[in-house]
Order: sequence, then structure tokens, then C-alpha cells
Amino acid sequence: MAYSLKAGEECEVWSSSEKKWVAAMIDEVLAEARMERGHALPQGAVKVVSAVGTKYLYPNQVEKALRRLTDSSKAISATMRFSKGDEVEIWSNSKGMWLEGVVDEVNETACVKSGFQVPVGCLKVTSAVGHKYVPAEKADGMLRPRNEGMGGA
Repeated sequence: MAYSLKAGEECEVWSSSEKKWVAAMIDEVLAEARMERGHALPQGAVKVVSAVGTKYLYPNQVEKALRRLTDSSKAISATMRFSKGDEVEIWSNSKGMWLEGVVDEVNETACVKSGFQVPVGCLKVTSAVGHKYVPAEKADGMLRPRNEGMGGA
């Protein structure tokens, strides 16, 4: 790998069970060898956490199973904190305030809905004024968990 790995760094890890790259975070890079749940982990092993689970990569696996985020996957990681059914607040430009809403969908693949291209990571959120598709790259500015607000709607 052409760069050093640091705990807290966002990345993508290959998921054998999902058969695709998934957004993840490096939890730990082992400074020295140790035993973990009966497994000998060498120095340099990387502990990675994703929505799929937690896994350790041996140093010889890192180059093939771990990669830096692309711009699109950085945007997708912004939506990882939201799931279908989550109660949120969504910013309404027309009302000039935060409204209570619910995440109806998190698009895992690009698709067409009602004649519109919906990109990967896009969230469909329903509020009192209807539903809105929130692109992943705008999620941080337009959505927040409902309990995070200062009064909401």
C-alpha cells in the first residue's frame, strides 16, 4: 500500500460475503503482534469496521482488500449513519426550518425512479411537506438525527 494507515481513517474494504467494496473505518493498526480470540495477529495487521462487521486484515491482505475512498464513496460514507426507518430532521428551504422526517430508502445502487436518475447512497426522506431525495454528498447539511436538533419542527 502506497500510504500509511491510521486509526480513524475512512476507507473501503472488500467484503467477501457481500461481494463488493463497502465503506469502512480503520479501527486499529497493530503496533505489535498479539492474540485475539484465539488468533495470532502479526504486527501491522489492520482492524477494519464496516456496516457488514469487523474484520482483521493481515499485512499481506491489505493491498488487495483495503483501498482509499473515492469521491463517490466519501459521499456514501456520509449516509452510513442513516438507515431505513430512522427518525430524522430534514432542512426545508421553502419553510426555512428543520422538519421531522423518516428515512424511507437508502439506495445501495444507482437507479431510475419516477423518471429521475437516483445515485448510489441517495436517501429518500418523507416529512410533513412530502418526500425528498437527498444526494449522499448533501446529507450532512440537509439531514440530522432527530434527537440532535434544537427543537425541530
